[in-house]
Amino acid sequence: MSYQDSITVSINNALRTKLCREARGVSKAESKLQHSNAAHVKKRRYAEDMALAKELGVTIEELTE
Repeated sequence: MSYQDSITVSINNALRTKLCREARGVSKAESKLQHSNAAHVKKRRYAEDMALAKELGVTIEELTE
């Protein structure tokens, strides 16, 4: 292996390592965002169920059964 090939391999390995680290960070951020979105959806659905139950004059438990 020539000197230039050795440098190219070294640079490629460093780049691959950097990209893997960045990908893990992005994956963690996406997981947090998905969890946050799921929590907001759950709250919104509860509020909608509560409004519907209030409109119908029943409790949420009776509505969801």
